[in-house]
Amino acid sequence: MRGMRGQPCALALLYLGASSVWATSVALPPDLGQLARTSELVGVFLIQKQLPGPAFTTWVLASPEIILKGQVGDAVRIQLPGGSNGEVALAVAGFPRFTVGDRYLLFLGSLPEGFWQPAIAALGVFRAEKKTFVPVPEAQEVAVIQGEPSSFLRLYYQEELLAELKNAIVGLPYELDRAVAGEAPHQTGHCVRMTHNNGIPVRWFSFETGFSFSMAATTPGQTGLADGGVGAVQSGTAAWRNYSAAKLNLNYGGVQPRTLDCAQGNYRGQVWFNDPCNQIRDLSGCQGILAIGGSYYSLTPQTYDGQTWYPGFIGGSLGPFVVVNNGAECIGPTNFAEMMTHELGHTLFFGHHTDPQAVMYFSCCRGYGAQIYTTDKVCASVQYHTFLDVPYSHWAWSYIEGVEDAGVSSGCGGGNYCPESQITRAQMAVFLLKAKYGSSYAPPACTGVFTDVPCPSYWAAAWIEALAAEGITSGCGGGKYCPENPVTRAQMAVFLLKAKYGSSYVPPPCTGVFSDVPCPGHWAAAWIEALAAEGITSGCGGGQYCPQNPVTRAQMAVFLVRAFSLPRP
Repeated sequence: MRGMRGQPCALALLYLGASSVWATSVALPPDLGQLARTSELVGVFLIQKQLPGPAFTTWVLASPEIILKGQVGDAVRIQLPGGSNGEVALAVAGFPRFTVGDRYLLFLGSLPEGFWQPAIAALGVFRAEKKTFVPVPEAQEVAVIQGEPSSFLRLYYQEELLAELKNAIVGLPYELDRAVAGEAPHQTGHCVRMTHNNGIPVRWFSFETGFSFSMAATTPGQTGLADGGVGAVQSGTAAWRNYSAAKLNLNYGGVQPRTLDCAQGNYRGQVWFNDPCNQIRDLSGCQGILAIGGSYYSLTPQTYDGQTWYPGFIGGSLGPFVVVNNGAECIGPTNFAEMMTHELGHTLFFGHHTDPQAVMYFSCCRGYGAQIYTTDKVCASVQYHTFLDVPYSHWAWSYIEGVEDAGVSSGCGGGNYCPESQITRAQMAVFLLKAKYGSSYAPPACTGVFTDVPCPSYWAAAWIEALAAEGITSGCGGGKYCPENPVTRAQMAVFLLKAKYGSSYVPPPCTGVFSDVPCPGHWAAAWIEALAAEGITSGCGGGQYCPQNPVTRAQMAVFLVRAFSLPRP
């Protein structure tokens, strides 16, 4: 869902370097013929000039060449959302970008003060190329909530299409298939990010370190819905926030009176119902633009996963927002909730994924309500993975997510997990007991068991003593525990199996599985082979186990997830 008409916030001038991405949701007429019947002005126009309009809009001056419907003089003025003052830009996905000197087939509706607007954003806008009309690329950026978009995404022969549209306009039978010249190419790849017009993608930064934003349902609520649309906002934010394998700190902000100042524009963190500032052309029989949403972003780039991004921006009145058109309740409460989930996905800067099963697919609503699906989750984990130093491509990503979801580890601080850092014996005590008993487990108070683990001043004293009380460890000798020593892979085999099966567990005799673990010469050979037999490890490669190597935090995640069957994404 992309694009929007309206008056962006005048306070944007105070935030130099800020831009925004908006999104448009539409309900389509059955085909181009019906669009021609419901539009006020239909024809082929030559783009003469583009000028910056007020409040981050763009004015397009076009001269008519062929008029199929409506009356117009020597020129029409088209107003599009989006523009720039030279320092601040408003990028609006889902509305067409015209090229001066090119000809376009347009279906237009009137706006105040003599301006016109494309009736369904970029859908229904075709550029003339030789003998065909080609849908503009931005047509694939519009989210279709209701209706079949194929009629609007085909190539048409010019003469044949104009003839069929003339028939449609006067009420005669028409056959658009006679004019079809082919299918427009579609974007490839599942995950699509919202981008600035220079191709640089946009994301929120600092989710990993605690940043969050909220979206509130406002009053008055949506006319025609029993709860005014409150439930859609609440369930839509929850659908994103509750996906635990990504940091999507989008919260529900409750219900509040809308902060309405039409001269300034949409207020951050609010969902406006019934289009109170008339930013969207009215629906015609539940056809047209249903909702718009998105957020601002700074044009000062930052780096994430080695790639350049523009960061999301909140300041003053600028920030994420959604506006729902008057009458959009016509799609019903279930689809309304699905539409809201889609629009809220755009406030997180997700584009339109190419998987038809995704809620962020450009054809949205299937009557499933507020849910996200497999591709939505994968793309969220790619763009907003839980830890800054564990991208989705990391070999242990799903295992690290598993221990994080289980509450075993929340990372090493600063939004990181430190996957290559070594596990100490103190950390291991905490990890083992939480993996075994759950994140809510709290050990008994310490009493002072080991001479090198002061009680109560040492941070893990209670955990270490609980581990010893269960017979999982007796320390490192001489009445000590050696809490800061790294845990070796050999020691880990013993710790894991005792934690899983109890202190009385005895592994089967070794047979000689790993070339660097002599059987019966190595003290932990039987434990290591038992660990391998259970599928918890396959060694370190090349037929070896590397028993003396220290265990890293990434490896520890794998051991714990496999040993205790912790769920992972």
